[in-house]
Amino acid sequence: GDDVKTAKNDDKGRSAKEGGGKEGGATEEAEKAGSVLSAAAAEAGRSSVARVGEAGAARVARAQSKYDTVLAKRIEAEGRIRTVRKEVMATQDADELEDELDAGDDWGVGHKTHLLTDKKSGLDFMTSQRDWLRQVREARTAAGLALTLGLSAPPSLLELPRFESAGCANARTDGGIS
Repeated sequence: GDDVKTAKNDDKGRSAKEGGGKEGGATEEAEKAGSVLSAAAAEAGRSSVARVGEAGAARVARAQSKYDTVLAKRIEAEGRIRTVRKEVMATQDADELEDELDAGDDWGVGHKTHLLTDKKSGLDFMTSQRDWLRQVREARTAAGLALTLGLSAPPSLLELPRFESAGCANARTDGGIS
């Protein structure tokens, strides 16, 4: 009696799950995937808990090591940015500067609490370097556009003074185009 009712109820439950067609199967697969992820998260959690609970001296040593590493990398990144940052737009390698700025961002040179080697704000420094990079790229775009427009204009419509100043001269100075 009771075993038959239980079997029928189990069949109804399976039928309800399977009755949804693909959705029922998808739900079951999602549950399996969730279980796998939960197991992985639980294992990662146990590992983290073990690390947090490590002996005091070892934990402090690990923290100091991380601090020293990050500070050294920030100082190194700051130095590389200062090395590749040029004072004249024409000599600025924009891609190289952008790469170094990205590396500086990765290490936190622009963190709001970071002070540079000269004790100035890392955030202000990185903001000014990004502004410089933007200005360089805008100047090069403008100079390139002026050159393109001037070169494509018929001689009768070409404004020579503007072509020389906005195109040729800016391309050589601000634009870094030679």
